[in-house]
Amino acid sequence: MIGGAFFTLVYFLPIWFQAIKGASAVKSGIMNLPLILSLVIMSMLVGGLITKIGWYTPFVITGSVLLSIGSGLVSTFTTTTSHSHWIGYQIIFGFGMGMSMQQTLVAVQTVLPKADVPIGTAIAMFSQTLGGALFISVAQNVFTNSLLKMPRQPFPVSTHASSSALVQPSYRKSSQQSSSALYRRLTMALSSTPSTSRSLHRF
Repeated sequence: MIGGAFFTLVYFLPIWFQAIKGASAVKSGIMNLPLILSLVIMSMLVGGLITKIGWYTPFVITGSVLLSIGSGLVSTFTTTTSHSHWIGYQIIFGFGMGMSMQQTLVAVQTVLPKADVPIGTAIAMFSQTLGGALFISVAQNVFTNSLLKMPRQPFPVSTHASSSALVQPSYRKSSQQSSSALYRRLTMALSSTPSTSRSLHRF
């Protein structure tokens, strides 16, 4: 689960920066640094603390709570999310991930006999990587299905009197026609890929 949360966020967060904030591929990677740096720093600090006190369970539990809170906060991103919010939320998630992600390897090396440590470490790493691969596929499926539903709605029109007075009926009609055309183009584009063509039959 931890690997799935990490890889899913690392995969989709740069896409959000590029699609919503208009960042380039390089800049989106730079904007993702708060998460990566906080993860690395916390992993180093927690590793030193575990070496000193000899307990890893409290850090795993606390880290799981922090990354859950950080993931929930990241899910609140909108088109107007400020820099302080998307930086701070990434740091919270990174702290939680840094406290918990590497401690599975510490646990394996602690509880297993010395001869079984290599096998246990390999299984732990495989499980984290497999979880990331599976959850990215699940998240992509959810994202695609959600995206297919959105273009069916007309473009938003303000209900404020002064604003709605400026919107002519012809514009409302053209916006609905544009939405329908956009949905058809999106459906045709997605149906060309095997991973999404099967889900389109439900719409």
